[in-house]
Amino acid sequence: MSKELLELLSVPVAKYEDIQNIVWAYDDGVVLTIAIEELVELIQSLTKYKRYGWSTKTVENINEEVADVLICLTELHVSGLINLDVVKAIQTYKIDRELSRIKEAQ
Repeated sequence: MSKELLELLSVPVAKYEDIQNIVWAYDDGVVLTIAIEELVELIQSLTKYKRYGWSTKTVENINEEVADVLICLTELHVSGLINLDVVKAIQTYKIDRELSRIKEAQ
């Protein structure tokens, strides 16, 4: 994995503490609603890219929505809804499964 991607997926300690304060300021319902809204906005920006193709505005929008989604994923982790060990195990399983499917199809 590239260093840049690892940096993107990590949250600086100071910002993690800020995210904790944000989550603690709201109830779980608000955190979930915001996460859903941000995921939908990412889907919409990807759909626009698929429909209209590359443009500076479309790519900027995708980047903004990815940032929002990564923040929301961190908020869900702070809320106790995401167990990183479980997520990592599922990722490994699904990646291995997809590689097996590709190998079988060849």
